[in-house]
Amino acid sequence: MVMVDDIVSYDGDTAIFSFTVKPDNIFVDNGQLAAIALIENMAQSCAARLGLSQSPKLGVIGALNNINILHLPSVGDTIHTHIHITNEVFNMMVVEASSYIVNKDTTKPISNGILKIALL
Repeated sequence: MVMVDDIVSYDGDTAIFSFTVKPDNIFVDNGQLAAIALIENMAQSCAARLGLSQSPKLGVIGALNNINILHLPSVGDTIHTHIHITNEVFNMMVVEASSYIVNKDTTKPISNGILKIALL
């Protein structure tokens, strides 16, 4: 399952990725994307961000901290997920992630949190 469609921007430790919720997505129920899918989108956005600056590696989420799900997106909504690497030591990194629904003239926050990722 792919939960990232495109890169919106990239600048060093920060990147933004887009994802449009499609009706055939495995995480869609009654026209809305499930909360767990927002965490998966954050994780895949982290992986995509890492792939921009280094050769692909296997990564494992070691911890999720302060995860907040504020709103569930609906089919057709476009999500922008902002990724910012705040700390990187050896094969561990701490990443702040936040996601927004971006439709025409509005931007609505939907989730945020901190992911600790171990690179294998």
